[in-house]
Amino acid sequence: NFFTKNDKISGFEIVEIDDLDRLSDGAVAIALIRTSYSLRHYHWIVYPVHPKSYIKNFFGPSTKIQLIYQVKRKNE
Repeated sequence: NFFTKNDKISGFEIVEIDDLDRLSDGAVAIALIRTSYSLRHYHWIVYPVHPKSYIKNFFGPSTKIQLIYQVKRKNE
């Protein structure tokens, strides 16, 4: 993925996860969401800036979560 191939990002570990509900309250994640009816409407969104319920319904009932990357400090 982009994060593991980019040598400019240091001090952080990026872990791809498959479900927002796996994130704890103190976690930080970046999610790529899209609509189910369009290949052009994608949006990156950050948790916990936006709550999980908001992310899951960003485009209404047609919201699909494409990717989720949890961001952790390497020394944690």
